[in-house]
Amino acid sequence: MIGSLKGLLTTFKTFFRRPVTVQYPDEHLPLAPRFRGFPGLIYDVEADEPKCTGCAVCARNCPTNCITVTSRENEKFAQGKSKRRRIVEDMHIDLGRCRPGNQ
Repeated sequence: MIGSLKGLLTTFKTFFRRPVTVQYPDEHLPLAPRFRGFPGLIYDVEADEPKCTGCAVCARNCPTNCITVTSRENEKFAQGKSKRRRIVEDMHIDLGRCRPGNQ
């Protein structure tokens, strides 16, 4: 009985609060100062290749070692069609290991 009353009290407290709603495309929530975002592979449409050069800095600096990068020689560089000597062949992020504070 007391548990039910406590639950109803909590419900009534939150019922009369103003909702916190952010109209996403127009408004953004403030980010933490050290937030760097989730890494992802960006594609260069003009050169028809990924922008990543396969240097694996992201994999070396990942505290949980959840990123693996495989790179290869760029054929378009030898032909003079690209300025990237190496490009990434495969980039894998193991989301099961990627947790904040898991160091």
